[in-house]
Amino acid sequence: MERMRVVRASSIEEYARWYLQRDRRKHLDSIADDSGDPVEVMRRAHRGKMRDWFSDTTRWYVVSLDSVSDLGNLVFLECDYTKSEGLVVRDGKNYRLLGRVAENAIAGNYLARPSAARHKDYYDKLANGSLRLEG
Repeated sequence: MERMRVVRASSIEEYARWYLQRDRRKHLDSIADDSGDPVEVMRRAHRGKMRDWFSDTTRWYVVSLDSVSDLGNLVFLECDYTKSEGLVVRDGKNYRLLGRVAENAIAGNYLARPSAARHKDYYDKLANGSLRLEG
């Protein structure tokens, strides 16, 4: 199994700064006040992107995804929504890997559900080439 390459160590502060900068680019017309400590801004304004277990002791890394197979090895979020939608199914080892989650989504026709409208929009933009990854 190929592994993504670690480029360098990072931090929760760098993640918070990156996310807030990304959010500013994405939502130019509706930016909330993001001045102050970026970690606290994230915890206040983007709680869903800051897990309770993220702390100063959490190890963070910037990695390089050098092959398509690297994507399937990313770990997917396990929460009430992802479990109830059948995306994350506890059925053995590595059940949270993105490759397994994608298989579950396809098998359950996830993108056809009304609850998946936002994800379907992302999928359509990726498929037609109008969504760009930056940074």
